[in-house]
Amino acid sequence: MGKTIQLPPGGKQEPTQPSPRNPGSDRSSVPWFPLTIAVLIAVGVAMVLVLAQQRESVAGIAPEAGEDHWHSSFSVYACDQWLPPTSTTEHGNGIHSHADGLIHIHPSNPQAAGPNATLGEYLSASGALLTDDSYVPGPGEAPTILDEATGCDGAPAELAVARWAAEDPDAEPEVFRSDLAEYRFRTDGEILTLALLPEGQPVPRDPSTDPVASPAGPAGLSE
Repeated sequence: MGKTIQLPPGGKQEPTQPSPRNPGSDRSSVPWFPLTIAVLIAVGVAMVLVLAQQRESVAGIAPEAGEDHWHSSFSVYACDQWLPPTSTTEHGNGIHSHADGLIHIHPSNPQAAGPNATLGEYLSASGALLTDDSYVPGPGEAPTILDEATGCDGAPAELAVARWAAEDPDAEPEVFRSDLAEYRFRTDGEILTLALLPEGQPVPRDPSTDPVASPAGPAGLSE
């Protein structure tokens, strides 16, 4: 039996209104919060792996973070005069000075340990900048800039780092003229001079550095 449909007055059926829809119901739903959490976790894991690789790459290579405590003399010679010792005491990553003419080398993390224990690492903590042809002291230091372009009284000059071993400070030094900022500290008690000199002139050793000694006794007891 057929179903009777009641028509409104006038004999016309009112059009059926569509059910309301969510404006975004036809879009793909993106789980932003879970995605953000996943990205943060991935970044965190990557950072942990990088740090672990850094520790592994410097493990067992002196100076070790939290283990070694060395002292090296460091002097700066500008053409014909010694500059005052650095006055900065910024610790950075553990390679620093007490304004005593010594570099205190006891890395606090892998960034300054093993092959990363460099002259550039020490100088960066004081705000100084060393390249193969210039040295710009950090804030508060003697404002003397060593620059091969300027030379010594207009004469051609070279920037170099000289190293004397603690066990034989009277021997001829090793002299480095490239990759100066990458110079790596090798042993306790070494003597270093950063110098801008007329070409061919030997790098002098600061007479006040004889001998280099720990200012507080056995290694590991001083800061």
